[in-house]
This record gives sequence, C-alpha cells and structure tokens, in this order.
Amino acid sequence: MAVNFSYFRQHATKHEWCNLAVFVVTRMQQRSRSPYWLLSEFASFLERENMKVDYALLVVSDGGKKSLYGDNRLVDLVSNVGIPRPTHTLAV
Repeated sequence: MAVNFSYFRQHATKHEWCNLAVFVVTRMQQRSRSPYWLLSEFASFLERENMKVDYALLVVSDGGKKSLYGDNRLVDLVSNVGIPRPTHTLAV
C-alpha cells in the first residue's frame, strides 16, 4: 500500500520548530484497522527512517467526506487552512 503524506516544519514558539506529518489514506486503504493504530504505525515508520515527528495527523478520505484523526492542534490547523499537498510517499 502506498500512503501519501506531507512532512513539514512549523514554528511552535519564537525559538522552536515542530516537525509535522499529515498522512492521507482512503477508507479502502484503512480497511478495518483503527485510524489511531494506523497513525501510530505511520509515525513510527518515519521515526525509524530518522524523520522526527512531533505531531501527526491521519486524514481518511471516503468519497467527498474527510475524517481527521490525531493531535487536536493539527486538526485545527488542517480544518482552517486545508490539507497540505503530499511531499512524500510511504510504501507500507
């Protein structure tokens, strides 16, 4: 399964940065797995690849409906500005 995701940095405070990951899957890719389990697996995979993840979000697309799972701050950010374009693809 190929999972598209965005990986970027954003200011957390005046002198600190946060590393953010937003994963996008379809309902079919999710299958019967818990979205929080998938999010944990994807974030763990990135960390094993030396990509630090401070906050992560999973977007599950089902037709025109999108469900967001993960850190509340990222849910708020994506709800306000939209889902970022994928920057990477994860082969799982």
